[in-house]
Parts: sequence; structure tokens; C-alpha cells
Amino acid sequence: AENWETFLSGGLITTFAPRDVLTSEHLSKLSGQEWIETTSTTATPGGGSTTTAQTLAPSIMPHDFRRMPRGMMIAFLPSPEGQVMRRIMTRDATEMADQV
Repeated sequence: AENWETFLSGGLITTFAPRDVLTSEHLSKLSGQEWIETTSTTATPGGGSTTTAQTLAPSIMPHDFRRMPRGMMIAFLPSPEGQVMRRIMTRDATEMADQV
């Protein structure tokens, strides 16, 4: 069970909403990072100040993977530049089951 990442590193990875923390944290790391801008405002009796900062954060947070809507799939595709992530909306499996 310790070599599960070797299995995942073979190429294309697709996922629907994971149900566990370990998987969603791993997918969050795979999603890469991006700079986000945060602004904080401090109010004082004589006025106030606003501070803006840049913070590096995961492109998709672990809890966002667990909250993905039904039918949403994320695909991690190998590319010459490294890895590309795509969001794909699929048909809901419950809809397809009703048609059988």
C-alpha cells in the first residue's frame, strides 16, 4: 500500500469527487499552485489601513475536490510542459442508469 503513488504516476489520472481526506489532499497537490491576492483592512478610530499580499495556494483545495458536483470529473493529462488539468462535465451516472 506504500507504493500507491507509483501506480498513479503512470500517465492520465481522472477523478470524480473523492470521499476521503487522503485522496483529496493528494489531488490538491497534483492540481498545482497559483498566486492569490488577499486583502485585509484594519479599522482604527483615526482611520484605517488596507494591506494587500500575494499568497501561494493550491489551485484546487482538498475540500473543493470533495464538494465537486455530481458528474464533474477532473483529468490530469501528461504534456510536454509537465501536467495539464482539465475539468470535464459528464453525464450523471444516475441519469444513465434510468435509461437502461
